[in-house]
Amino acid sequence: MTTVTIECTPDQAAALTRMLDLSVRIHMCQFWEIEMLARFESIKHVEGRPLTLDERDELRLRLARVSEVFGFSPSASFGVGSPHVDSDAHRGYELKKVLEKAIAEWREPNPQGIRGVNYDGLIVRYTDDQASVVRVEG
Repeated sequence: MTTVTIECTPDQAAALTRMLDLSVRIHMCQFWEIEMLARFESIKHVEGRPLTLDERDELRLRLARVSEVFGFSPSASFGVGSPHVDSDAHRGYELKKVLEKAIAEWREPNPQGIRGVNYDGLIVRYTDDQASVVRVEG
């Protein structure tokens, strides 16, 4: 079996997890996630400033139109397990879940109270691929 090893910091792995999440959501036609990135100032105007409320409203309307082009109402999308979702998105989702769990357990091995979904790991499979393995060391 051939494998690929990526060495990165926990912060880089967390960023990779967020990027995988966004990619999977776009593949599922959850275009409103772009507006969420603007709301939390992860993406900004060309001038380097956050979008104004009016600009975010305009963005929300335009993204709703994008959803309609794909046949969805503005707040609807495919589910991750849909057969209409590309296999790259299924692979990305599975890798994201494995990464999330490894990072969560490294940061807080014994969380108090209710564990978040980031501790779930790969509960549901959408591919026949060998499950990814992530180790946090050091």
